[in-house]
Amino acid sequence: MSPVRRCSPGPRPRAPRFGSPRRAAAFALAAAALALASCSHSHTAQRQLSERERDSLIARSSLPGAPVVGRALALSDSMATRADRQSQWTPPADENTAGAVPGENP
Repeated sequence: MSPVRRCSPGPRPRAPRFGSPRRAAAFALAAAALALASCSHSHTAQRQLSERERDSLIARSSLPGAPVVGRALALSDSMATRADRQSQWTPPADENTAGAVPGENP
């Protein structure tokens, strides 16, 4: 009697998930580079932008309404300049008002 042969060929080979071994190696290299980049310990101090700087960046962008922000900044600058000029202005000294207390009638 001859030995009985079984028809099952054994475990079925698994298809590679990434296609070729070269593609799998490239994926592994990219994943390792990403992991190393995300774990870097270089805590460089990033300066926070002021509100004025952020608004200026928005005004120069192509966002809808950006020109309006630019005009508002220009108006704000002109009003600040005007307020500064007015605060530096001193009335001319008049002999009738020299030493007078404001709000009192002579």
